[in-house]
Amino acid sequence: MKQPIQSEDQKTTLVLSIGEQQHAKRAGNVVAHAILRIAYYLLTRKEMYVDLGEDYFDKQREQFIVRHSLRRLESIGYTVSFQKLKYLDPVNVSYLTT
Repeated sequence: MKQPIQSEDQKTTLVLSIGEQQHAKRAGNVVAHAILRIAYYLLTRKEMYVDLGEDYFDKQREQFIVRHSLRRLESIGYTVSFQKLKYLDPVNVSYLTT
C-alpha cells in the first residue's frame, strides 16, 4: 500500500499547528522527519515525486464533509438537499450566483 506524499501546503499546516502550541523546535523536527520519510520512500521505491494536490484530503473525506455540512446547516434551522454537479466550470460560475 502506497503512503501518500505530503504537499507543501500540508507541511506548512503541520508546522503551523504545532508552532501555535509554542513548540517551534519540535515543529522543525517534525517537518524534517516528514521530508526524510518522503525521500526514503522515493529512493527505496525508485519513484518520482508526485504532488497529490492541495485538495487531496478533501477528496478523500468528501462524504464526511457533506454529512458534516448538512448537520451543521440543519442545526441552525436550514432545510438542505444536495445534488452533485456533473461538471464545475471554474471560469463561468454565473449559475452559482443566482
